[in-house]
Amino acid sequence: MGNAGLLKMVLFIWLHFLMGYESANGEAILGLSESGFTAKSQSEELLDAFLAGEIPVFYDDEEKSYWVYDWLWVDEKGYSAYSIGERIDLDNDGEDEQIINGPYGGNYLDARDGKVYVLAQGGGTGGELFFTHYDDAVWIVHCDITHAGRQMYWLTRYDGDGNIVDEFQFSAEYWGSPDDRYDENSDFTYRDKKISMEEYEALGKEIFGW
Repeated sequence: MGNAGLLKMVLFIWLHFLMGYESANGEAILGLSESGFTAKSQSEELLDAFLAGEIPVFYDDEEKSYWVYDWLWVDEKGYSAYSIGERIDLDNDGEDEQIINGPYGGNYLDARDGKVYVLAQGGGTGGELFFTHYDDAVWIVHCDITHAGRQMYWLTRYDGDGNIVDEFQFSAEYWGSPDDRYDENSDFTYRDKKISMEEYEALGKEIFGW
């Protein structure tokens, strides 16, 4: 066997060894398990621990906290019921946050710095919670669209540390409208600037997919 063939054989054996070798704590080298899947991130592990009732979720000031059993399956069939939702990257950091479905849009939970925090929560009929994809980012939205005379949206973009990096209001106000609908004479706002009805509807389609 020539030198080239011998080198190929040595490389093959070495790579095979690397992929199959496990460290003393049982974690496969290169972060791969025997099944070929990457290990869970710390963020995922923290969210799993919260859902398992092992750790609480905190608000930013850490003076107030909840456990999973404080939320889930209370009045299971009623409007106030909570349930485990999907995981989506809501703060644009490449890691998924946990959605807890519930009243007024529920709660969005973010794992960071070794704990789980409430990133956002529904704020009643004047602050329904949802999220949207806009301008190459995910925005968390609170809205008031069920009361007369207004359609109000407050959009917030977060970073991975729970900080607000951008926010703005998008709204239509039509107080005193006889049919409770906006028209060309209504007051439209986008990022603290007055806009036309046509601009409002075009932006609504771009931001929310109307």
